[in-house]
Amino acid sequence: MSKAKKFQFWTIQLVLIALFIYICTKISFVFEPIVVFFTTLFFPILVSGFFTSVA
Repeated sequence: MSKAKKFQFWTIQLVLIALFIYICTKISFVFEPIVVFFTTLFFPILVSGFFTSVA
């Protein structure tokens, strides 16, 4: 693969990653309830799993 093709490949990859991050920041309101749900349930599930494995 020539240097020009490698440069083009990595440029496209970086632009796509930047675009993905930009889009995710604009639709963060969609993911916020999911994050709250998991952060609310993570600790109780972790504790119950610990007690289940110990008992």
